[in-house]
Amino acid sequence: MAHRLARLAVTLLPVAVLGGLFVADGVDVSTADTAIADWFDRHRHDLLAAGLWLTAAWTISRILRHHVWHRIAARGEGPAPKVLAQISTGFVYAVAFGGILGSLFGKDLLAGLAAFSGVIGIVLGFALRSIILDLFMGLAINLERPFRIGDRIHVKIRGAEVLGSVQEITWRAVRVLTSENTVAIIPNREISDAVVVNMALPQPPSLTVVEVPVESGVSPARASRVLEAALREAASRGGPICEPVRAEAGAVAGDGVTWRCVFMHDHRRSSVGTARDIVLRTVLRHLYAAGIEPATSRRIILDGDGLRPVEGAFAVLRRVPLFEPLTDAELETLAARVERHHFAPAETVVRQGDAGDVLHVVVEGFLEALVDGRIVGTVTPGDLIGEMAMLTGEVRSATVRAVTDCIAWEVRRDALAPLLEARPALFEAISDIAALRRRRLLAAMGAPVDGAPPPAAQAQSIRAAMARVFGMLKLVK
Repeated sequence: MAHRLARLAVTLLPVAVLGGLFVADGVDVSTADTAIADWFDRHRHDLLAAGLWLTAAWTISRILRHHVWHRIAARGEGPAPKVLAQISTGFVYAVAFGGILGSLFGKDLLAGLAAFSGVIGIVLGFALRSIILDLFMGLAINLERPFRIGDRIHVKIRGAEVLGSVQEITWRAVRVLTSENTVAIIPNREISDAVVVNMALPQPPSLTVVEVPVESGVSPARASRVLEAALREAASRGGPICEPVRAEAGAVAGDGVTWRCVFMHDHRRSSVGTARDIVLRTVLRHLYAAGIEPATSRRIILDGDGLRPVEGAFAVLRRVPLFEPLTDAELETLAARVERHHFAPAETVVRQGDAGDVLHVVVEGFLEALVDGRIVGTVTPGDLIGEMAMLTGEVRSATVRAVTDCIAWEVRRDALAPLLEARPALFEAISDIAALRRRRLLAAMGAPVDGAPPPAAQAQSIRAAMARVFGMLKLVK
């Protein structure tokens, strides 16, 4: 408060000085040169009046700048409106200039100047109408403030689009720094007629949509199940994607159906482009794991809801790292004996502490893993559930529960056993992969490494457990 009073006192000081000169108007200055003294005596009042007009204009412009525009900007949490400040300053000095002319030459000259300036104003108005329109549109932008300096805006104008941050709002144009690090200069008259989306205004989170084309051969129920599972996974990461999420069927185009993946986006955490990238990558991964491709010009006819029992199982199992050592013939044999299961939301797939002789390969859906009732991780398409219990005979280490509708292929121990007996090298390869997966799982869960057995010892332990379960003790040295 004291700082503002001091600044106001300094601003008003020239007015006080000139007022003192008017009070001292009768002071004799004849001690100077006679001609200069006579001229000063004749024009003293005019000079003092001109000085008073200019000082008053300077004072008023300072008051407007520091006590009006800066306060408005402070309330709006943005820079001072430069255009408004410049227009107000120009108007104040124009009035002061008119006052000086009136003091020096009388009212007749002012009337003539007013008439002449009216004619000139009409001529200039037609000649400079675009500049004048830019000026008034800039004034409107500063008054309404649909966007401020620093806001990220998306401008759609005459078939073109500009996306970037507002750098400056001038008399004639708005300068926008684009994502390509270039500056777009948009005239005020153009941006006033354009569609402007201010991405800094919505209170986070706001609704965002990503469109994904899906083959028309995929049933709506299955497409919705896969897409919603992907959205739920994206929203579970604690990033910019928020609940609620949903998948909506859109338009039919070409050989596919355009699905709308709707989610809430927190603008404080990322840009819209980053959020869409996260969702699209997650959706594509879920589609790939489910054996579904985005719609293309190719026409694919699928049986049932999109997968034939044997062919679908073979394609899914071939992408599982645990079964990489199997030949195509061995994998065909295994795929013929797997079963496909559906799990409803909140349904338990496996329960902690239970024994189990099956593993599940998740094809569609989103699940959560719980230990002692606490969520410790998530399970997504392509992941395995219960492989260690099936291979080594140990009890389930966690409970896995479906969050969305899920589809998984069930591989039983007795379906894998004949293949291991027929080819002992396959037994060793799968046991090594299982040991590697165990180490990676423990590392991901943050298990302490101090005191843990070396990798070779862990692999030997898993191989011995598998030999007991599958009745192949002769393979363990």
